[in-house]
Amino acid sequence: MAEILEELSEVIKGCSRCGFCMVECPAYGATKIEWDVARGRIRLANELLNGNMAFDGELDDPVDTCLMCRSCYDNCSSKIDTPKAVQLIRTLRYKSGKMKLPYRMVFERVLPNKGLMSLGTRLMSSAQGIGLDKLMNSKIIVRLFPEAEAIADVVPKLPKKRARKVLPHIIKPDGPAKGKVIYFLGCAVDFAYPDVAQATVQLLAAQGIEVHVPEVSCCGLPAYTYGHVKAAQDMAKLNLEKLKIDEFDAVISDCSTCASFLKEYTDFIKDENIKEQAHVLAEKVYDVSEYLAKIELQGPRKVLNKTVTYHQSCHLGRYLGKTKEIENILDKLPGITFIKADNQNECCGGAGSYCITQQKRSQKILDKKVEGISKTKADYLITSCPACMLQLNSGLKKSETNTQVLHLTELLKEIYLSDMKK
Repeated sequence: MAEILEELSEVIKGCSRCGFCMVECPAYGATKIEWDVARGRIRLANELLNGNMAFDGELDDPVDTCLMCRSCYDNCSSKIDTPKAVQLIRTLRYKSGKMKLPYRMVFERVLPNKGLMSLGTRLMSSAQGIGLDKLMNSKIIVRLFPEAEAIADVVPKLPKKRARKVLPHIIKPDGPAKGKVIYFLGCAVDFAYPDVAQATVQLLAAQGIEVHVPEVSCCGLPAYTYGHVKAAQDMAKLNLEKLKIDEFDAVISDCSTCASFLKEYTDFIKDENIKEQAHVLAEKVYDVSEYLAKIELQGPRKVLNKTVTYHQSCHLGRYLGKTKEIENILDKLPGITFIKADNQNECCGGAGSYCITQQKRSQKILDKKVEGISKTKADYLITSCPACMLQLNSGLKKSETNTQVLHLTELLKEIYLSDMKK
């Protein structure tokens, strides 16, 4: 505990309370509450460090309402890492025994176990098939389980088969091999968007890349973000044991959240036996958009006359620092007209489970995001984050726009793997 308190003190040191963090903070924009913005959260952190606050209901809201989008860091002249401070406070809460039991069960039992996750997804898919999911919007269910309405809004029609059951373990390249990569199959793509997984591996194979799909655990970010560092360490260890990184040129993820967190294993793994592997992994991890930009896509087979716009996920832009790769790819696609939304780089309010646990705040942020997207009148909204896809789909289906959300690799598959239209 003392070590975490010391780190927290160091992280928040230097805040001048200038208020620049208020400029783009989506949570503050939705509520105008002082502790919803970075300087307010840092003030509360100081109160915690000084012993003037304890972990109780009063502190839960300020700790849980940060989206961890990092817009405050981008706008801070002193570069105070408020999301890291929030993560440390959540870690202190966990170590104080104040983490809610359902969260502990998810992080310790469910996320590391793809079998349990698969069972839950199959049950949800079956419920959707017979219409039971519609009961989640009923007044009785919502009264007993407030998050039920948000879950019903966000969770898409789930496939009968997860990506893991569809993909082969090895996808051979078309023609001579130009590279050999690991495909890190994240949870959201695996269970909600198997079409994205297929598009990713087929696209890579079409570019001459041999793709291996190992059995992996959750990347560990949800547990880490909520302060359960031990659970995140356990999942990271499982993944490092499975990946056999030395045998491959790169590790590719079509989830920018997973890609960014895989690079962060070096920050929290303490086991010296695997720490070196974490450093090797960090050097070899690419978001799929970054990797495709690096190898330069060859051989489009179809002119797709569509207008597209783009949502830059927070993890791709602010954590990985990849702000132009997807824009550059879209600009070069045959037949594609790319229109940049005014709020392209703003958070969509999804933030993993935030759209469920903080539904009202999340919805206000999403409404603003959808308004900007709608002005482009695009046929497709392109992104690289499956969690953002869930959130944006839920917002667009309630709006009057006909814009369809696609992962970047789904769009590229249509252009690079379809027969050329005359």
